[in-house]
Amino acid sequence: MSGAAAPLLRRITASPRVAFVNLVNELMVMSPPDDYARRMAMVTPRELCTCYPGDVLVIPAPMPDAFRDYCLELIGLDRDSVAVIDTPELFTAPLAAAFREPSHLDRLKALVRERRFVVDPFGVDLPTRDLAARLGTPIIGYEGGHDGLPSSSVMSLVYWLNTKAGFTQLARELGMPVLDGRYCPSAGSVGALVAAEHGPWKVKVNRGSNGYGHLDLNGANGQPDLSALTPTAGGYLAEPLMPFVDSPSVELHVSDAGPLITYTCSMRVPGGAFTGMITPPEAKQAAVRARRRRPESGSAGRRGS
Repeated sequence: MSGAAAPLLRRITASPRVAFVNLVNELMVMSPPDDYARRMAMVTPRELCTCYPGDVLVIPAPMPDAFRDYCLELIGLDRDSVAVIDTPELFTAPLAAAFREPSHLDRLKALVRERRFVVDPFGVDLPTRDLAARLGTPIIGYEGGHDGLPSSSVMSLVYWLNTKAGFTQLARELGMPVLDGRYCPSAGSVGALVAAEHGPWKVKVNRGSNGYGHLDLNGANGQPDLSALTPTAGGYLAEPLMPFVDSPSVELHVSDAGPLITYTCSMRVPGGAFTGMITPPEAKQAAVRARRRRPESGSAGRRGS
């Protein structure tokens, strides 16, 4: 364990965690379609490999016995060292909604009652914050607050930052190089932009992830066809099209002590959708592939969100 990573390990093992794997959450997609939600939920059992003795893993999918045994053997833990709360079939709503059922909530309460747990969610959306409040269990990183939960102002910031337009605005304010993204409040404004400035353009729903709601449009031949544009009440972000195969990425853990780089990786994003990564990254090759392929491109290394 490197000296830089030791504080992170101490942080995530200081208290047993409710590892709450809500890959489907309101931050990433407000109203997820079934195909998106199923793809996100399907992979959640693998998060067992991130657990430590005493943790409780909560996932929106069935945990096959053979896979559970494989993961625990891989990380050297006994079967009873990590409690697992799964669902009998893929659960495609935000995971906190599963605990509106009193029996499910009672089971989780029983597991966290005897020790001081922290909730460690994939995404801190409002339903998850409300669930932590009902459990009386703090969310990791907020244990020092008066109620152990992010404040209303923090939640507003988190929801804003998890939009394409919000992240782009903040990145510009921080001096980060980003694409010239344009917020469009409606499908009609997308059409007007693409027709006026031609293209090609990558249009994204303002709150989306993993390629959901992406559409490539070209206004060079007149009015673009908007029939395949994903309906949304939150608007869109249109960016100059930049095809990617993969993208260099850095993962950070941020706390009161400051940011900590946990690892770097080369992300694979064919069609704009994250499909996996390699770490350590293939540094030179990844950097070259992540540049815009069009020969008329300007400076390399600009990032979309």
